[in-house]
Amino acid sequence: MNVNETLTVLFKPEEVIALGLLGNDTMQHKFSASIDKAAAFVDSADLSGQYEGIYVNLQHHNGQNKSIKKEDVDRYKYLLVDIDRMVKNGLTVSQDRDRKILNDSRPKDAKLPRLPYVPATQEELDQLATTRDKVRDFLHEKLGVLPTIVAATGNGWHLLYWLEGIVPGDKTLLGNCLLVLSEKFDGDEGCGVGIDRSTADEPQLVRMYGTWNRKGTSTSERPHRQSSIVTHEVQAPVTKDGLVALALEAPSDKVVAAQSGEFPELDEDFEYDHMLDWVHERLPEHLADLFMEENSYEEGGVQHVTLAGCVNAGHKHRGDTNKTQLLIGKTLGYKCFSDDCEGVTIGVFLKKLWELCGEIYPYAIWKKKEAGHGLDIAEDDELAPQDETAAEVKPVTWNRYAKALDIVREGKEVYTDPTANNARARRPNMW
Repeated sequence: MNVNETLTVLFKPEEVIALGLLGNDTMQHKFSASIDKAAAFVDSADLSGQYEGIYVNLQHHNGQNKSIKKEDVDRYKYLLVDIDRMVKNGLTVSQDRDRKILNDSRPKDAKLPRLPYVPATQEELDQLATTRDKVRDFLHEKLGVLPTIVAATGNGWHLLYWLEGIVPGDKTLLGNCLLVLSEKFDGDEGCGVGIDRSTADEPQLVRMYGTWNRKGTSTSERPHRQSSIVTHEVQAPVTKDGLVALALEAPSDKVVAAQSGEFPELDEDFEYDHMLDWVHERLPEHLADLFMEENSYEEGGVQHVTLAGCVNAGHKHRGDTNKTQLLIGKTLGYKCFSDDCEGVTIGVFLKKLWELCGEIYPYAIWKKKEAGHGLDIAEDDELAPQDETAAEVKPVTWNRYAKALDIVREGKEVYTDPTANNARARRPNMW
């Protein structure tokens, strides 16, 4: 199935097609409401060989803006089950785990180099295909339907289930369905198998079927492959009742909680650059340069501060140059659209920072609230006095701080004010 045929399967005429082209560690975005124009553009871009990958958003774009963010999606069209390798550097899960243990024991100036991404072997693809069939059979039993589309991404597999009546407010429901699959089918044999839980995100980009997957260095054993739709069969849509029943099987201690819409407000004296400098001075040397401001811009009343790299993963992510960001608006948020950081919220991120720094940032981040809200996280709301003889601000006790972090929303859900008159949207091009 070529690109034009693929787009005809995925989109109705005049639906907005949101594309992403990854090359030179930069993601470019393109938008079109014409299947023929989009297909011609994708074919030309793919034939040029200059892009590591070409991606598309599968959900329904509302067509109001030339962007691909959660507010641009007004309904879900597909439940996407992404079956991929757990370890993508050529090692087995066991070997990779042992290597990380060894690396943690080495001094800062003698760390092992990060192994590069490598394409899958045929044996690894066969392992993933076995899991694909098990997932398909399981969901057939639970949901009563087969996937509308089975696709090969080049290094993994996708199962797409047609949805109707599922809106962005159902993201938590889809996330818990993926959690059920992950808990049941993730495995650590060989390269390992993992179900990607991030595909419930509205703006998620996935491989444009029919294009080449050029990620990593191609070899005879691990070649670049062309992605494709393997089967396409019209199926009944998955019912919401079926999704709810499936989501109820998620383990209670890992279930994805619905967003309440309440966010702790930033303290009026909080300065993000002060926190950046404080953390940078205390991080281990091999991580310090990652926690530096690379650029920043304001959009929708929220300041996006792009970091040089990802401290959580310990390296600079490939792809979108704005992949790892702090979000400063009504509250403090964090986003990192990478498989390495799946499920990492602002609370998890800050906890990791304080552990790496060896101490907790002692100044107020959020405003203190009435008792019972879990936000009374500092003994003093003022920044540290500049006078060296002045009293030192008391550090925050970890239990109280963790309680506050637990209720902070994911960076992608941070409050934005669409009416703000100082919003400066950065829009991609449309052809």
